[in-house]
Amino acid sequence: MNDVVLTAHEVAKLLKVSRRHVDRLKREEGLPHIHLGKRVVFPREQVLEWLNQRVSRTSEKTQEATRG
Repeated sequence: MNDVVLTAHEVAKLLKVSRRHVDRLKREEGLPHIHLGKRVVFPREQVLEWLNQRVSRTSEKTQEATRG
């Protein structure tokens, strides 16, 4: 999976979520995507960066919660 852009199905597989959840992430959580005519594709590097940012925020919140 070294393509520049991914399909929704490929993103779902990458994130280990359903295709429907990918649609929700796109709509509600700002998952990066591009409309190419009727197709929607996901820039691979931007998706990975988006995921890394979310992981960083989650780990920061976890560390704050454990500090009290």
